[in-house]
Amino acid sequence: MKKIYFIIILLFPLISFSQGYKIEVEIEGIENDTLILGYYMKDQKFVKDSIVLDKNGKGVFKGEEKLFKGLYWLYNKKTFVDLLITENQVFSLKTKSKKPIENMSVKNSHQNEIFYKYSEFSFSKRKESQEIRKKYKDAKTKSDTTAIVESLKKINQEVEDYQKNILKENKNTFLNTFVKGTIAPEMPEVSAEQKEKNPFFQYIEYKKHFWDNINFSDVGILRTPFFYNKIVYFMDKVVQQRIDSMEFIIRDINELVKKAQADSNVFRFVLPVVLTHYEKSDKMGLDRMKVNLYETFYLSGQVPWADDEMLKKMKERSLRLKPNFIGNIAPDIKVVEYDCDLPNYIRHECEPISLLQIKAKYTILLFWTTDCSHCRTEVPKINEVYKELKKENIDVVVFSLSTMNPELNDDNTVNEEKTLKKREKWLNFIQKKDLYDWINVYDLYHFSNYRDLYDISSTPVIYLLDEKKEIIAKRIGHDVIKDFIHFLEKKDKTIK
Repeated sequence: MKKIYFIIILLFPLISFSQGYKIEVEIEGIENDTLILGYYMKDQKFVKDSIVLDKNGKGVFKGEEKLFKGLYWLYNKKTFVDLLITENQVFSLKTKSKKPIENMSVKNSHQNEIFYKYSEFSFSKRKESQEIRKKYKDAKTKSDTTAIVESLKKINQEVEDYQKNILKENKNTFLNTFVKGTIAPEMPEVSAEQKEKNPFFQYIEYKKHFWDNINFSDVGILRTPFFYNKIVYFMDKVVQQRIDSMEFIIRDINELVKKAQADSNVFRFVLPVVLTHYEKSDKMGLDRMKVNLYETFYLSGQVPWADDEMLKKMKERSLRLKPNFIGNIAPDIKVVEYDCDLPNYIRHECEPISLLQIKAKYTILLFWTTDCSHCRTEVPKINEVYKELKKENIDVVVFSLSTMNPELNDDNTVNEEKTLKKREKWLNFIQKKDLYDWINVYDLYHFSNYRDLYDISSTPVIYLLDEKKEIIAKRIGHDVIKDFIHFLEKKDKTIK
């Protein structure tokens, strides 16, 4: 029994270490100097570990916990080279600081052996291709050009065959995931008949096959230099960008996120990347995408890492955004006009005016306050645009809602004197800037709930409504109001 116990004690360190990593490195030309081990994430490089190589250029990267799979790199001021981190993390690399790939020798890592052979082959073929392309300048006849094109095709086919062989011989490996992920998906031939029937057929097929070569079930895909960029390219260039195509944008993005659910870590990476992208976007109408992501994934219980506080904020944000989506009928707000004095407003003795009852082909819905310096600059410019549109005989009104708040005392009671002065300041601004053609209204105590209905947390904010009071633009500047209305007028005449 004692012997057995002794053997277990001896084995325990080995079992424990097998869970970590040990990468022996020898690089000729880098002696007594630092070597950094890092990895790719999103569009950046991150440092994971560093060692000082000895006088023979030797050193060992090691740790008790395994590294995440992915494409990593070794860096020193004299050299830079990539390496694969796979399931097997005990191996050795030997090379030279100059031409590290060509001089690479690998022990105990079959995937890295193939990776470096593939890298060397790809580099040689790329160099060969560049030399052939230079001959284009000297091509004098059609046969010369044809020969160059055929040579390039031959090189491309050789690379393609090499890649296919790697994929065939190395199934279910990170090497397979990496190599396949760098290959553009094969596209079906598009016939002239298909193009004639549907001019967008090629685009539809491209989008349909865009993710064919990405293995979402392999967590190693996260630590590559191409995965994040491919996601961003898909959102910015492949998915439609038009507001009136929101249904298709949502469908395509949801399909991407659902593919990522093949692996919990990939899902945890992709969903926040997508959400952050759309939260930061200043493109009009994409708030619908944010709400879609909140409701489809977070609020439906599919995101285990989201805590109660995060979910609460998303639910509240959704409730504020949904009423004012582009394409929605504007939420009605009933407020009093500027000539309703404060006592009558407080007693509800003034007849409120309803936004939805305004008769006009276009309504510029403006939220602003004289306390806001940017508003004081922007409002006169909006008035100039309004007058120009009126000169063009365009049926447009400005529904201008002051977002001023009552002035409060230290005990949070209303200071009526200061509040009256604030209202007076607003009325003076209306007079000074000649805004009497507008519908000037206010809601000091937020009886209409306009802040929630239109997501007003700062000012100025401009919405543009059509004749049916459908929201056709939101959060725009004064400089694009005319462009929107002119476009709609032109479109209206075309239809007629």
